[in-house]
Amino acid sequence: MDQPQLTDSLRLKKSASVALLGNPNSGKSSIFNLLTGLRQKTGNFPGVTVDKKIGDFRLANNELIKLIDMPGAYSLHPTSEDEKIVSRVLIDPFSQERPDLILYVADATTLEKHLLMFTQVMDLGIPVIMLLNMADRASRKGLSYDIPKLEKKLRASIIPVSGRSGDNIGKVKEAIANGLQGDFEKQSFKPFYTLSQEESAISDKVVEYFHERVRIRLAPYHALLLAHHGLGFGILDEQLVSEINELGLKLNFSSLNGQVRETMKRYDRFVPIVESCVLQEGSKIRSKSDWLDRIVLSKAGGPIIFFLLMLLVFQAIFAWASYPMDLIESLFNWTGKTMRTSLPAESW
Repeated sequence: MDQPQLTDSLRLKKSASVALLGNPNSGKSSIFNLLTGLRQKTGNFPGVTVDKKIGDFRLANNELIKLIDMPGAYSLHPTSEDEKIVSRVLIDPFSQERPDLILYVADATTLEKHLLMFTQVMDLGIPVIMLLNMADRASRKGLSYDIPKLEKKLRASIIPVSGRSGDNIGKVKEAIANGLQGDFEKQSFKPFYTLSQEESAISDKVVEYFHERVRIRLAPYHALLLAHHGLGFGILDEQLVSEINELGLKLNFSSLNGQVRETMKRYDRFVPIVESCVLQEGSKIRSKSDWLDRIVLSKAGGPIIFFLLMLLVFQAIFAWASYPMDLIESLFNWTGKTMRTSLPAESW
């Protein structure tokens, strides 16, 4: 019997490539411009009209690096065209765009919101460096992080940078050189997210498939993402997908429910990590919206404010509504009376 065929073939890369990844509005473009200067061009990702910015820069050892500015995305479980592009590039083992190293840009002022995709990328096994962007802006707000502690808890390399002033861009290049040489002393590739028993069984099947047929050994989470999205991206053949579906039915596993569960588990883990590593100076970090959130969402204030708002709505409907209604009725009566008295009688 013929062996199932994969949809693409392995391609050799001519030079090392680095991808800039992050949520929308995280400041990726500023970092991209700082690293590449004018040595950049714009194209399109294969098969879509989404722009792809590519540039190059040199490291201290004169090695030329290709830099790809990926579309902004929030998760590797895609819900938009941009996220589909990012997810496919990262999980397709045969993609020409798949980077050797990732620079993950996160906004230091809202770090928690950026860690979902960051921890997903870590679990793919691709070397990744977090660039904590807008660190200067966060500092002005009174917010700072215990970076060594955050690195230890996330098991990742973290560099505070500023896309506006260019702070620490030299350190970024140095970290890239070390990362491409495999010198990641601060980063461990132990998975951040622990797969469930059902997820492990499905992941193992995909890992075995790729190892037997093309001698590629995938990280467990990488294999799980292929099980979730591989058919839609055209990476997996129908036979493997059919086997995965059969196994999923036996294990009572739902792909959609699994994606939601994974997302919640990640948040449950990294939110306490960030909170334990935040350094604050008094209340300077608190904006007006933060102050309102603390009151409106509190256990004591929330129900009281909700009750008062509902009381206001009912009062407006059943008591105060008579005033505008009377005003409108008076306006119509006045208009009718004016027309009757001002127009000639024969027009009536």
